[in-house]
Amino acid sequence: MKIKQYSFTLNLKRPFNLAHGSRTTTPIVLVELSSDGKVGYGEASLPPYLGETQESVAKFIDSIPELNFNPEDIFGMIQQIDKIAIGNNAAKAALDIALHDLAGKVMNKGCSELLKLPEMDFPITSFTISIDTPKNIRERIKEADSFHFYKVKLGGSNDMEMIQALTSETKKPFSVDVNQGWINKYKALDFVKMLQDLNCQYIEQPFQKEMIKETLWLADRASLPIIADESVKRLDDISEVDGIYHGINIKLMKSTGITEAMKMITLARQKQMKVVFGSMVESSCGITAAAHLAPLSDWVDLDSSFLISGDPFRGAEIIDGKICHDKNLPGLGISKVK
Repeated sequence: MKIKQYSFTLNLKRPFNLAHGSRTTTPIVLVELSSDGKVGYGEASLPPYLGETQESVAKFIDSIPELNFNPEDIFGMIQQIDKIAIGNNAAKAALDIALHDLAGKVMNKGCSELLKLPEMDFPITSFTISIDTPKNIRERIKEADSFHFYKVKLGGSNDMEMIQALTSETKKPFSVDVNQGWINKYKALDFVKMLQDLNCQYIEQPFQKEMIKETLWLADRASLPIIADESVKRLDDISEVDGIYHGINIKLMKSTGITEAMKMITLARQKQMKVVFGSMVESSCGITAAAHLAPLSDWVDLDSSFLISGDPFRGAEIIDGKICHDKNLPGLGISKVK
């Protein structure tokens, strides 16, 4: 099996403003695995908080010993890759995604069939609105009128104005993602109580992940589910947040890919936790991989390819607010843009 990798930059259509910073681009690394005349594609998306870079991904991939590709045992290969070094979650995710794509193409099976997933309807995905002025928020909602659910990024200086702009423009359901931006638990509870009377469905990562006592205090008093994002990356993290958060946000770039994400969904369900399936800023490669698992979750946040320009892949599409993909195509069901 041959491995190729190359760096790429995703350009956002609008600035992506979060509680911990703003950006207009996201660096990624694209991976190609080839065997038996077929090519499998994978992606490592590298937002700043993950702590990985294009250079670190390249170094990790270069350290992989030669592997004999066996489409019947990609899980064994993924285990080998995981043991090479700790961390490097996004790099491992790129390889995991590419192995699933390649195995599906070699065996002429779609990824959903490969994973033996049940037949499920395509789920609704949220449309992400980053921290912005009320005027721009109202414009974004009008532009995204075909969506049925919104995710609003909070944790800035104008949280109340943002929610007022949203609810004055639409009555559709929404969630809020604070990205660890709140500090005062009493102010947070007042804000959550206000959201409870609107059409908010859940609150994501209100405090810094180290603020466990404050998160537990808020979760005990809030009637809305409190979802862990930055506090959970991999399978072993779920037990650490069980009893503190009501649910988890699973992302392929955090979890090291499809294989571990599947295990995380199973464990979360065993613990009666809610599941959000989300993503970083990713191309249609990563988003389509996630779309295969998305119907297994309670809420889906896979609008990233809608937010970027110059997508290097074609794959999953958003149709009437739902994340849809062709289940009959082999592998992930993506093609590279020439």
